Amino acid sequence: MLGGKPDGFVNAYLLPGTHSELKTKVVKNDINPQWNETFRFQIPLVEIQKKTIVLQLSDWDRFTKNDKIGEVHIPLDQVDFSKMNKEWRTIQPPSKSPKPSKSSTRKSSKSSSDDEKKTQKRSSSAPAVQGPPSLEI
Repeated sequence: MLGGKPDGFVNAYLLPGTHSELKTKVVKNDINPQWNETFRFQIPLVEIQKKTIVLQLSDWDRFTKNDKIGEVHIPLDQVDFSKMNKEWRTIQPPSKSPKPSKSSTRKSSKSSSDDEKKTQKRSSSAPAVQGPPSLEI
């Protein structure tokens, strides 16, 4: 950031376990970025309420390590997936919480807007949830 406005992006991943880590596009030079992107994590329905989604906001840097700005943890057992959820959450300082295991995690920069494109990742060999629930960031 170094005196300028941040070039923000969000990493999204689920805890606990080993899941795909997804990343939004970088919004350059904006102190109030909006992404309007949709990610889908396909996991068995019985596992959803045991998971927490972590949205980690960072400042992209071309030549140095990206700076973590903050993060939001949303326990999925507190989300009503039967309706559209739009709410504000306070960004907390970055934590030292574990990310998904890198050995079985694939990073993806693919994301989609509300159009037809969807990023789909499989987290296990168990049957996956089709359609909702999904999280829009």
